[in-house]
Amino acid sequence: MRRITANQQRLSLGLASHFFVTFLFTAYAMQSEARSAEPIRCVLIEVYYRSGDKDHAEVISSVREFNSTREGITLAIRDVKTDVRNQERLNAILKHFNIAPTAGPVIYGCNRVVHDVPRTGSSTAHLEELLQLEVFVRTGCSRCSSAKQWLPTFMKEYPGLKLVYRDIAVDAASVTWLSQLVERHRTAAASVPVFHLCDSLHV
Repeated sequence: MRRITANQQRLSLGLASHFFVTFLFTAYAMQSEARSAEPIRCVLIEVYYRSGDKDHAEVISSVREFNSTREGITLAIRDVKTDVRNQERLNAILKHFNIAPTAGPVIYGCNRVVHDVPRTGSSTAHLEELLQLEVFVRTGCSRCSSAKQWLPTFMKEYPGLKLVYRDIAVDAASVTWLSQLVERHRTAAASVPVFHLCDSLHV
């Protein structure tokens, strides 16, 4: 079997999220009408752990339980203790995101990394956050209304994601959160709708 080089591994890290975003904004630009019998596309979630570690086992159990309750997720459980290739890929992911090597389990998906899961809270909560598509809208916005017409089609194709609308006209917390995202991603939210997915912000 041909080995994947470190450069190829790094190149592959953002492909899934790039595909999601490309599909999302192609659909928006076309303002396509709902189509029937859309195929289900799965979101890949990778979990890196070390076999024999009790804390790691608990995280794996929690992730598997979450996966059993939601359609549209492909779960890859990778043991870094028994397969050096898993450790090599994990090293490439951590280096890509400028994260120091860690002994804790690592969850990677939607262009985001959660490390040291037992120390940072519930793995289920982290998964919910990873799989969230936030759409910032404003009451009375015609472009927002158009987006709401085709977004259900996108969600049918990607049932692993969770759609959350945040109305900046009525929710001060949403305004604050959008401002923080704009600053983090160094972009300008000149108009709505604004889409936050796979650690990317698109206007």
